[in-house]
Amino acid sequence: MNFINAVRMALARTFDFQGRSRRSEYWWFNLALLPAYVLQEVDDEVAVVIGVAISLLTFVTLLSLSIRRLHDINMSAWWLLLGLIPLAGWIALICFACQDGTPGANRYGPSPKAQVAPGYSATYTAPVPRRVFVDSEGNVHPLPDAPPPG
Repeated sequence: MNFINAVRMALARTFDFQGRSRRSEYWWFNLALLPAYVLQEVDDEVAVVIGVAISLLTFVTLLSLSIRRLHDINMSAWWLLLGLIPLAGWIALICFACQDGTPGANRYGPSPKAQVAPGYSATYTAPVPRRVFVDSEGNVHPLPDAPPPG
């Protein structure tokens, strides 16, 4: 996934807290936000305001992307609370974000790597909600759809 596709996909999935996201999407989007982080440290008031505005506007996007990144390594979004622990929590979250995703499907959905054929660009498609059960051996089994109410 290249820089432009990663940023587009992250922005298109701003309010999508389900599913999985690849490492490349996560790190390319963080790289795109790097100028905003730098602007917050400049002594010029206008630059600081612009940097803070960009950070606030992309907060939900970064939050949903971080949750999907944790889902890719088969971890719950609750692990983001480690970020409240200074230094040790931040280092742990960086280590989690650097890990390769779970190969194949996990309880959060199919692998995002398997969804893009080699030689084709990644395009966003809305996720199809699926109910699955992961047994103790890591095998994924689909659950039958619930009957309609009434």
